[in-house]
Amino acid sequence: MTERLARRYCQQVTVKLYQEGFILLDSQNEKAKLLPNSQRYWLREVVLLGDGCPWLWADGYSRRDINWP
Repeated sequence: MTERLARRYCQQVTVKLYQEGFILLDSQNEKAKLLPNSQRYWLREVVLLGDGCPWLWADGYSRRDINWP
């Protein structure tokens, strides 16, 4: 995907890590309603940049059981 974007729209595509780490979600959180039942998740947020300009922000959640180290 990054190669196609670079060929068509810019000279360089990069991904910048915005934040990463464990988070706790309660049942009132809108995202928690869409995720598998758990209280603890690994969150990774990134920004896709084209020639240094932000194009896209994305986040990913991975379920982590409370007992997971």
